[in-house]
Amino acid sequence: MKQRWSMKDFTCIHFPLLAIVLIFFCLLPFLVHQSHSRITLQNENAIAETRQLFQHTIDLRHAIASFSYETAFNIPRIQQLLWEHSRGERLAEAVRRELASEAQSIYRSLQRMGFDHLYFHDRDGTVVLRMHAPHAFGDNQQHSRAMIAAMVEKPVALSGFEGGQMTTGLRFLFPLFHQGVHVGSVEVASSSASLSREFSSTLSSSSYHFLVPRAAVKARVSASDFRRNYGESLMCPEFVIESALTSPDERGQLADLERALAKQRSFDCSVLMGPEPGATVLRWQEHNYQVLALPVRDFADTTIAHLVVYRKAPVIGQIKRSFWLAFTGLGVVTTLAVIFVILRIRHRLTLEQQLQQKIVLEEQREQQARDLESKNRTLERAQDELVQKTIELERSNYYKSEFLANMSHELRTPLNSILLLSSLLMRSEAEFRPEEVEKFKVIHICGKELLTMIDEVLDFSRLESGRVELHLEPLHTSFLVDFLRSKYHYEASEKGLELVVEDQWQGSMITDSKRLLQILQNLIVNGLKFTRAGHVSLRIQPSGRADLPLSFTVCDTGIGIEQAKRQVIFEAFTQADGSISREFKGTGLGLAISRNLAVLLGGTLTLQSSEMGKGSCFELLLPQESTLPD
Repeated sequence: MKQRWSMKDFTCIHFPLLAIVLIFFCLLPFLVHQSHSRITLQNENAIAETRQLFQHTIDLRHAIASFSYETAFNIPRIQQLLWEHSRGERLAEAVRRELASEAQSIYRSLQRMGFDHLYFHDRDGTVVLRMHAPHAFGDNQQHSRAMIAAMVEKPVALSGFEGGQMTTGLRFLFPLFHQGVHVGSVEVASSSASLSREFSSTLSSSSYHFLVPRAAVKARVSASDFRRNYGESLMCPEFVIESALTSPDERGQLADLERALAKQRSFDCSVLMGPEPGATVLRWQEHNYQVLALPVRDFADTTIAHLVVYRKAPVIGQIKRSFWLAFTGLGVVTTLAVIFVILRIRHRLTLEQQLQQKIVLEEQREQQARDLESKNRTLERAQDELVQKTIELERSNYYKSEFLANMSHELRTPLNSILLLSSLLMRSEAEFRPEEVEKFKVIHICGKELLTMIDEVLDFSRLESGRVELHLEPLHTSFLVDFLRSKYHYEASEKGLELVVEDQWQGSMITDSKRLLQILQNLIVNGLKFTRAGHVSLRIQPSGRADLPLSFTVCDTGIGIEQAKRQVIFEAFTQADGSISREFKGTGLGLAISRNLAVLLGGTLTLQSSEMGKGSCFELLLPQESTLPD
């Protein structure tokens, strides 16, 4: 007997088929979007990492150049020589010889640190001396170099990449003044060859080259230098490759990579080589590459070249394989589902429904098992990454603290010499004019402020690295009262403020007197700094607590602290915001150091009260007998 199908049976068959097809075509764009998003995220991470490494190279060179300028070039003797050259008071050759003698030592040090060129220019842009080519001088670069023209127009420090007569270089230009008059500038620069060595160590796991606009190079470089220092770009004809910034061993491979990238139908040079960092992916010789293009900017923040980096990216292959596996799985599941629905026509509706339920339940269990396994793997990876990040952060924090401690120590030596010299000059009032003595006083005051800042940075780095040792000894509070009253009475009187120091404890304690004084001085100095009228007070009194019986309260009638800023003022390098508080200098470390020292002494430091325009009160609670930390 021939089986007859009802309209209900046909409906039950057609709807599942239609649903399966719709699910397939709905999931397919999702898979494509997910794969593209993961690749985009990987490219963004690679751009951020490469840009950080690239910027680190530039920042390191800038720090070295700035330090050399401050310590070796911006000195009275060199300023005097450029002044004499500009006034024609001495023979130019004699000035150059003496200038070369003064700069010879620092130039050798700069060469060892990767700087090839050292120039001295007069104030109209004419080269006074090239240390790397002493016999080439007298050419005016104001019209051939934008940085020199900018310096002539406005004498401020400039830095950035700039195309030279042959290749691109990283240049740092600093103005020099003699008695407030601009007399010239000093320039230190790293050539393309030197930068190549630095990039080779920084980007050791990647291949790279510099692409420079062809028109810009043609305009400034001779034909022979163009053929010797530049090569054709296969992927972007409007750009040329700066050969000096490409390893000879990599040029052949880079040419193959460029050729392969240019053949990709989806590749658009104008998108990759835009004003912002760009990225694309490339598959060549069974390897996946991330092609990153970072814009290289000059002193005016104008893009003059692009650093193109080719990084092997196995993770891109994994993402693509995951996509094709998911696509294949989706296709297989869809095909099986369609076949299953077609076969189901031969069975009765009841049997078909029972079988379908079993399949659905089995698929759900398998999916749950896969999901659970996937979550476990994700958790394991996240845990491993967290451990690694923790180790890296601890190492980074240790290196940072070591660097701050070393740099603070190195800066104190020349600064102490400056303070000693300025002090001696101030005492020799009979030998100098009054305005010169005033300048010596300004130098001495600024030097002391800088020394205080260095001490704060050094203390903070020691606290962070756990290298602060306590020296506990008996201390009577009357010593604190006498010392602080005598030290800050004159400063308070100078500002028209009343300094109130009261001791209601009048007893002894065991603590580190140096660190306790450091906390109280930080609080009193802040009060004097931010108070324009009224008073600053310190009261030593019982706190009423058994564990922390001593209370040191410092109050002022200053500008106060905004409600929104009261939670962050104890953080490092943080100051309360506001138009008034920005008038005062400081590192933002005083309260952070004070709170850490308070904890180290076994106590607490808190902001008790603060109202805008009515002042602030800080309370330090300490035990009567501090103990050494474990």
